[in-house]
Amino acid sequence: MRKIISSLFVLLIVNLFSACKPESYDTFGDIVGTVIDVETGDVVKQATITLTPTAQNTYTGMDGQFEFLELEAQQYTITVQKDAYETNRKLVNVIAGETTNVSLVMKKK
Repeated sequence: MRKIISSLFVLLIVNLFSACKPESYDTFGDIVGTVIDVETGDVVKQATITLTPTAQNTYTGMDGQFEFLELEAQQYTITVQKDAYETNRKLVNVIAGETTNVSLVMKKK
């Protein structure tokens, strides 16, 4: 009877430890944003968005939106450019496990 109880106790302990999983933490975040013409309020399509220090580039879609996914948590500079518009820059902090929403405005030259 003692052997059975000891065996059950050992099985219980093994099951408890195997059920414990190490916690995982997000180390990356995302940036999503929209580019708008400051004078008209219209979205700016096909603007070039550059993310520094990664040097990643993307473009705004037909809805004026852009995204950078799975970025290391740190500070970035977003630069938006388009012909006939002044270049605009914005500092953005990416926080691990979060999505940072950014609105950028552009002014015609």
